Amino acid sequence: MSGLGSLASTLLGGTTRNLCRELARRRPGTALAVAALTEPVARALGAAGHEAHLATLSDGRLDLDPSSVDAVCLSGLESQVLEAALGESARVAKDQALVFLAASRRMSRARVAALFLHAGFVDIEQRDQVTSGRVRR
Repeated sequence: MSGLGSLASTLLGGTTRNLCRELARRRPGTALAVAALTEPVARALGAAGHEAHLATLSDGRLDLDPSSVDAVCLSGLESQVLEAALGESARVAKDQALVFLAASRRMSRARVAALFLHAGFVDIEQRDQVTSGRVRR
């Protein structure tokens, strides 16, 4: 297991572990600028050598500049803000960046995948309650 994956497994909860595991799997051995919406995820990313940006979603906007991060890790979102959060993730992520979403088990995988497609992501994958996609401009 990578350093990021093993670090994440020692933190609280499966959300942090699953997000970090998927980032390590899709971008192995690469230090990235990564936006996270929760402090546990941001701490895990920072401890693993990534440049973590703890972002806030307010009024449908992430408080980050356009094309400023290599990846975005979303978690703890209510379903009514999910579409806006994915659109904002595409705005703040660089071309070819990855966006990860740990969605509630109450949300159907098909709905989450449709939201990723609607936001314009490609190479969409779903594993362990985490959906990921790549930004293509």
